[in-house]
Amino acid sequence: MRWAKARGGGKNVPCLITFHTDFASYLRFHFAGAIEPALWWYFGWFYSHADRLLAPSRTTMLNLAEKGFDRDVLGVWGRGVDMGAFSP
Repeated sequence: MRWAKARGGGKNVPCLITFHTDFASYLRFHFAGAIEPALWWYFGWFYSHADRLLAPSRTTMLNLAEKGFDRDVLGVWGRGVDMGAFSP
């Protein structure tokens, strides 16, 4: 992440990152739950360098907030079809 910020050339370019898959929680289901806290620690460190962290849904965003991620940088990355603009 620092590399990406450095590539902005010190021009105060914001760094946006998206959270896609909850790999840490998958570990519980694959009998490796003991390392889940370490992975969440790493996620916290990694994503803390971003100016904005987007989740694929409100539920995921709220789960990240519960894990201690900064609510001020969290948001939802809206996807899908704009039903107001497109309809059958």
